[in-house]
Amino acid sequence: MRYLLAQQAPSGRWKAGIAAAAPAGAHHVSFDPDNAEITSTVIVSKAVSRVRDAIWQLELAANATNADKVAMLAGQELARAALNSDGTAKSFATAIPNDVSGDASLQSLKYELGIAANSSNIGNTVLHIVACKLAWLSALWLLLRYGGSSPRTLGNFANDSISGGTVIALHAEDTTRTRHLRGALAKHLDDHNQRQLLLLLGRPSAGVKAALRALDPKGQLGEIDVRRPMNVRALLRTIPQTIARLANGVSATGAVPFPIPMRERIAMAYRMIQGTAQAQWWQSAVGPSAVGPSAASQSPATALFGHTGTADTSILELAMQSCGAQTIHVVHGTNVGWPFAGLSDAAIFQTSADAQLGATLPAYQRCTYIPATCPPLRAGLGSGDGRWAVLTSYTHLSHPAYHQNGADADIALIQMAAQAAARMGQPPEKILWRPHPHIEVVATAERARLLAAVKAAGFTRWPDSLPYDALGSFSAVMTSPSTVLTDALRVGQPAIVVNMTPLQNDLIYNRPNLLVRDLEGLLSALQGIADPAGAGDRLRMAWDAIEPGGPLTIEAILAAACCS
Repeated sequence: MRYLLAQQAPSGRWKAGIAAAAPAGAHHVSFDPDNAEITSTVIVSKAVSRVRDAIWQLELAANATNADKVAMLAGQELARAALNSDGTAKSFATAIPNDVSGDASLQSLKYELGIAANSSNIGNTVLHIVACKLAWLSALWLLLRYGGSSPRTLGNFANDSISGGTVIALHAEDTTRTRHLRGALAKHLDDHNQRQLLLLLGRPSAGVKAALRALDPKGQLGEIDVRRPMNVRALLRTIPQTIARLANGVSATGAVPFPIPMRERIAMAYRMIQGTAQAQWWQSAVGPSAVGPSAASQSPATALFGHTGTADTSILELAMQSCGAQTIHVVHGTNVGWPFAGLSDAAIFQTSADAQLGATLPAYQRCTYIPATCPPLRAGLGSGDGRWAVLTSYTHLSHPAYHQNGADADIALIQMAAQAAARMGQPPEKILWRPHPHIEVVATAERARLLAAVKAAGFTRWPDSLPYDALGSFSAVMTSPSTVLTDALRVGQPAIVVNMTPLQNDLIYNRPNLLVRDLEGLLSALQGIADPAGAGDRLRMAWDAIEPGGPLTIEAILAAACCS
């Protein structure tokens, strides 16, 4: 155990340090490490509150979300106690867990106390310059290797249907942040015989045609017009703007209370560089300048993004907006705060509750969703097909629980579900288990542990041939906090959300009566849906709590954005 210290000198200045023991007479400050996850949005907002550049703030908020929030909380709580004291105590100490970075805790405390170190500022500047140089060389190399698109190739297309139309922007990957909008686009193209422009986002990893195949491996989009919105010419022409934008990063990265790994510094700088090149490309494509009637006359009316909030996408969005387009982020998952923030004109969230959280952050102009009505009950223990489903998602590369304890949370959920099944007489072989797709990319040892737990429980792996929307046919569905709740409600399934870890307090799952936290709570919920009447009550309660949005169609997205 180590102690984080804040001591006030006779001059009134504060000193911060780390020690193996608290000084005699120090005022002890306690804090609950679990609150680092529970109050995540507040901690991250405070961490980036001094960053004035909106683009850098988004990037650094994403870094803060993945940083050691327990270390940041330790510094924040100790500084709060010290700065708000009545002056009697001059020495303050708080114990920090052994698995929490002492350096990160100290950096957070110094930040809160306003202690600046010239050596830290110089070191940050040097690291930033190195990262920017490496990032620019990387951007040049990737464009030389994989190529971009000429903005001039949009000329005929612009005259045909860009003006007054809608452009779609998606990352060149077949993932959850692209499938939702790709599916809506595919259906739209099936129903309408018209040309459509698709912009490929993200770091180039293949040529344009190969990148389209990565996004659309089954060819659902057909012969779509696709462009990568940048090229070497745009990269070189924007060197002055790029330097200015990167220069803002010196003060931005020096204004946060957490260490930034070199890899993340390079990644942020790269996205700044790519975004600036994309903005130049777009302005060249739709008009001779970024503003004025000439540019606006060739600009699409709307641009739909499957994912945004990073520097490369946000800078492109700002360029589109300046040329007369409305940009819309079609959000792909449950809103967890800062990681889903962006600078779009509008954000279409999955639920009303998600939109309400989005509106609390300094990001989108409007946050909304596609209104829908509660569907009729399709399942309950008394009316389903007799099978149960257990869906887990803690074993996920972006989940804090996975980084802290590997597959432990999912294993605990599996074991709790097995205990509930035994108590209620449900045969384990009639329980289907579906993991998050990240099960294929997490550490081999953690994947093996989770699979062993499922085997020990006797559950059956969800077959690949069973569609996801079969959720509505099960007699009971249990899930860790995830978008499964929203998806299940849409098909009339009152899914039970089982929480095994500290949970961010502003998420939709924290609405009253939605969460189950222990075996007795799970048994009570299962017994409550033992007949259609009880299941119907739970369905309506959950629906009213979060208000899931309706089906994603291009028409519904545009209507929600313009009418919110």
